[in-house]
Amino acid sequence: MSDEDVSQYLMQLVQTVKYEPHLDCPLATMLLRRALLNRKIGHFFFWHLRAELHTPSLAVRYGLLLEAFCRGLGPVFLKKLIKQVEALDKLTKLTDSLRERMPSESVKERMRFVAEKIRQADYMESLQFFNSPLENTVMLGELDISQCKVLDLKSELFVWDWKRSFVCISMQTCRAGNGQREEASVARVAQSRRASRATP
Repeated sequence: MSDEDVSQYLMQLVQTVKYEPHLDCPLATMLLRRALLNRKIGHFFFWHLRAELHTPSLAVRYGLLLEAFCRGLGPVFLKKLIKQVEALDKLTKLTDSLRERMPSESVKERMRFVAEKIRQADYMESLQFFNSPLENTVMLGELDISQCKVLDLKSELFVWDWKRSFVCISMQTCRAGNGQREEASVARVAQSRRASRATP
């Protein structure tokens, strides 16, 4: 398979690994090798694996693959992935904080709370100047708090905007019904939104 074919069917291939009878199987070995040889494939391979770690029956299988992948990475790429994980963890923590607040609060009150939290030093450090989880070649710059907004209060769907030169990049985050954030699903939604915004 070419790199283009692997990239196109990567999500399905990662899902197929769960049906293999053994942890050490040719498919997992092939995916791991291709992910380490191609940074773009490796980027999405990492996130597809991480999105499955919340499932107890898959945690060992995908956890071992994720560990092997991270051990094979160079320090620069690994540091970029860690920064992305920290940023998404902060966004998830923000969503959880909002869930714990009074449901009677208005959107304006909730966004005021979000703005206050984001301005804290640890949030500012984590949520600015990191590579986008949607596209590892895009560096997200300064977080534009004034453009962050709630799309759907009930499902806790938020839009976060970053300034990158003269381009504004958006990412959507939400919570799935079972309380676990589906990174892959969120990435697909946000990627579609970003593509539509770029269309004249």
